[in-house]
Amino acid sequence: MQIRKIEREKDSWGEGKKCAIESILYETSTQEPVSGRTPKIEEITISSQEEFLRVTRELQEANTNSAIMADKFGNPFFTTKRLILL
Repeated sequence: MQIRKIEREKDSWGEGKKCAIESILYETSTQEPVSGRTPKIEEITISSQEEFLRVTRELQEANTNSAIMADKFGNPFFTTKRLILL
């Protein structure tokens, strides 16, 4: 039990790490980013390694679903999001 407590203290994110979620719009037919569009960036603070992993998994799942749904329903665009450490 003491070992885990020490490991958590060493791995502490303190006040959190500043990150951003970047959203990029892609064309379904070419799988290329839409030209002339500026990616949307939303700043967030991640307070722990567990939260970082959770957010990463959620973004991966959302990206996969967005591309599949756009292709399945014939939407011309889909959005991909990625996590950026600031």
